[in-house]
Amino acid sequence: MDIKILLWNARGWNNKKEELYKRVQEYDISVITETKSKEYDLFRVPGYNKIEKQRDDQNGGGVAMFIKKSIQVKVLEETRNILDNMEILGVKCRGLSKEINIIGIYRRPGRVEQRGVWKEIINMYKIKPEESTIMLGDFNAHSQVWNCGDTDSNGNNLLEEAEDMNMVIVIIEIRCQE
Repeated sequence: MDIKILLWNARGWNNKKEELYKRVQEYDISVITETKSKEYDLFRVPGYNKIEKQRDDQNGGGVAMFIKKSIQVKVLEETRNILDNMEILGVKCRGLSKEINIIGIYRRPGRVEQRGVWKEIINMYKIKPEESTIMLGDFNAHSQVWNCGDTDSNGNNLLEEAEDMNMVIVIIEIRCQE
């Protein structure tokens, strides 16, 4: 079974819910970053389960997933909260031809992450190397590899760690804002 996944950085979804409602229905799984909800939102899409993680300490950020009800989902439990500048939401999707982990991330800009942070995200969910995993989101990491004007330390770290973990970075129509 092929699955269609949407990644959308909403930059606040309160005034975009009509568009979101339409877009979500075109995909099996939708990951929405930077929802900017102040608390858990009652917005729903029929036929989809909604899972969300909002920023606890202030406005902004947030990650939500809409997953078709035909896909069995288990929310992955974090073994520890390692990063105070990221909202991270992980799920294991079953009922497909192969189980797959989806990790949605929104990383606040303005701070350089230490090398090892991306591997630590995989480790905090106890994901085994042989498991299929897709990490997607707004990482606020810039690299000329994915069409940004410049490469920053976060972009270098992400690229190096992806190579170390035998992960592939897929770029489909990206527009960087410096």
